[in-house]
Amino acid sequence: MSEKQPAPRRNRTIVIPSVQEEYLETVGSPELFRKTLDRLIGLHPELFPGEIGNGYLMKELRVSLKTGLPVRRITVGSAYYTVRPAFV
Repeated sequence: MSEKQPAPRRNRTIVIPSVQEEYLETVGSPELFRKTLDRLIGLHPELFPGEIGNGYLMKELRVSLKTGLPVRRITVGSAYYTVRPAFV
């Protein structure tokens, strides 16, 4: 009998340029965070998966166990991505 092996887990993290004060102001608000992401997608499309041009959905807000900072998750296509700031 052959057991099905799980697919290797890929790192699905998007690192955005942000200063700490700006990030902490926007991450808690889905509307403000979306505006920030939309601006960054226009300025730095290379930081995002290619499919993001087809749109994305805001998922949840989590707290990183390693840093204690809030991080947002988004859905692009059928994949989930964690969005974190570069200052970490």
